[in-house]
Amino acid sequence: MAPLTDDDDEPLPLCVQGGHLRLEPAVDGDQDFDPAEVTRLIGLEPTWTRHRLDDGVPPYTASGWWIDLPRRAEFNTEVLVREILDIIEPHASGLAQARRRFGLSAGIYICVEVYQMLGSPRLQLPATTLRRLAALDVWLDCEQDLFY
Repeated sequence: MAPLTDDDDEPLPLCVQGGHLRLEPAVDGDQDFDPAEVTRLIGLEPTWTRHRLDDGVPPYTASGWWIDLPRRAEFNTEVLVREILDIIEPHASGLAQARRRFGLSAGIYICVEVYQMLGSPRLQLPATTLRRLAALDVWLDCEQDLFY
């Protein structure tokens, strides 16, 4: 099977990953929280935010606050998870305060794109990384997309 190429006939990476830390209202949380106030409480500038009912297609039904990692060639998902943890851990008390005040859910979302089916994608994290996630009380969602 020939390697996938881009428009310039350059070989594409076989695995691309990106992700973000996401703060959003829990089911019973404040759907219209102020992202600027969350930024102030956490003490960390987000990559982007949105207010409930801001213009969007479809319209946003809740406010949100994100720190993004750019998509890049990477096989090891733990690298991205640890990178996000390294960013947010120094701000753990502010994160907890913002979550309590506005009833927010916090989590790390990673998207893995695997090309030419190198094998079954999997996620394996060591106990040390799982403890770091648990200490911050954040969820982890790892989407794995396969392209043949």
